Amino acid sequence: MVLSPPQQDRIRCAAWVCHHSIRLNCPPTLFNIEWLQPEHFESIRTQMEREEEGRVTIKMIPDLTDVPKWKDRGTAASMSKHFRVFETYLSHHFGVEGFPLDWVVRPSLRPVFWSELTDRRADAEGRRPDFFKLEMCDYYCRTVAPIVPFEEAHHLRCSDEKVIAQWESGNRSTHRSDVFRRDDAIVFHLARVAFADSPGEVHFIPRKGRVQPSGRAAYFACKGQFVGINTARLECDLARDVIQKMRYEGESRSWNWDKHCTKFHQQVRLIDEWAAAGQATAMSAEDQISAFLKTIPKDCKNSELLIAKGIIEGDRSRFPTLVGNVIPHLTLSIESKEPGVSFAKRTIANTSSATGQDPEKRRRTGGSGRKSRQTAGKCRVVGGKVVGTVEGLHYSDDVWKAMTPEQRSRVVELRKAKKQERAVRAVSSSTAGPVPMDVSDQLQSLTRAVQSLDSSKDAGRRSADRHSESRRGGEGSRSRSSSRSHGSHRSGAHAGRRRH
Repeated sequence: MVLSPPQQDRIRCAAWVCHHSIRLNCPPTLFNIEWLQPEHFESIRTQMEREEEGRVTIKMIPDLTDVPKWKDRGTAASMSKHFRVFETYLSHHFGVEGFPLDWVVRPSLRPVFWSELTDRRADAEGRRPDFFKLEMCDYYCRTVAPIVPFEEAHHLRCSDEKVIAQWESGNRSTHRSDVFRRDDAIVFHLARVAFADSPGEVHFIPRKGRVQPSGRAAYFACKGQFVGINTARLECDLARDVIQKMRYEGESRSWNWDKHCTKFHQQVRLIDEWAAAGQATAMSAEDQISAFLKTIPKDCKNSELLIAKGIIEGDRSRFPTLVGNVIPHLTLSIESKEPGVSFAKRTIANTSSATGQDPEKRRRTGGSGRKSRQTAGKCRVVGGKVVGTVEGLHYSDDVWKAMTPEQRSRVVELRKAKKQERAVRAVSSSTAGPVPMDVSDQLQSLTRAVQSLDSSKDAGRRSADRHSESRRGGEGSRSRSSSRSHGSHRSGAHAGRRRH
């Protein structure tokens, strides 16, 4: 019997659900195949695709290009950040059985037992899990998956730290489940790539005489060296220092309101993460608002933003939270006063052509705000290449570097044409009044202006020639009259001599 594609798809989903219950050793009180309904297939199919697309094997690791690698040559604070990036990478990739790989480096060796989630207390508190709520699938895989085999996990129920230490790194550390051993090897090889050339690289070098090194043990040894109470204090102090030095003075080519808010949130999030780990003090909502308002100085170019800041400082009760109240209120003044980064972008050629001139004045005299915004390009970088039509005059540095020589020459031609239009506008405003909107009219106006200049020069030359000719004629007439008078004088003298 040949099954139709929809029937085959349902069978695959049902098989995956059964496999999921087996790999987590799910009790019968939480899962029964008869409870599977048609509305569950969509979420099951989505989870299946996530696991298939994100699955990683040891053979695939040399060809992976998205593994986060060590770039910074800084201090332990940079290592702490790299740990978080690496753990985030593990959480989005899956092992042999479909578990998120960060379950290998979960803090607790002890799993969450199903009996703790199905008793009366869990039912009263609403903690009883829904097996078909697959949005929580990754969470249960991280917390319930067996690092120690299921049949020996009952030894971890005790709260004695010495017993836990024996199972973590002592004489019982070799008691591991098969699925953990395979995923642990994958994490070790990924860590070798991620921490290569870093201060913690030595922890991920295979030791001689050891068949399979432990990725969990090596990762915790490396993390214990660089992440501790001193590291938390260092990172939190650095984050507070960055917040104190932050300044928003207006939109510019390299800085805008979105970047300003994002950078502030990153520093606050860093402090909150250490506070959640119990190694720092979190910033209260009042402290966050006060620190954010201090980043807007009194000499900010946006007067409306300063007014909005004053309203917040005058009545803090109306703005209890930073993200929900303060930033949206301030953003309204940013949108009304400063349209965006493209309004402030200028090229090096435009800057050098107005030496000693105020940039704000130059933008105001160059045209209205709408015209200056239209000169910004709308291209973007996708896969290292510039995508879009080259129609604007100004582009960001990353877009300009990714352009091909043909695209750059096109931008240069557009800038030259714009420069000619500005020259036409300048000549027309000084001679003919309003600037023609059509390009042909502008060229004709420029031609007429040049012809008028040439005609004035020709008229000047002709008047100068006439003046010089008149001077020559006057000198000639004077010379002739003088010669006549001299001749008459000489003739009178001869006549007097003859009379004598």
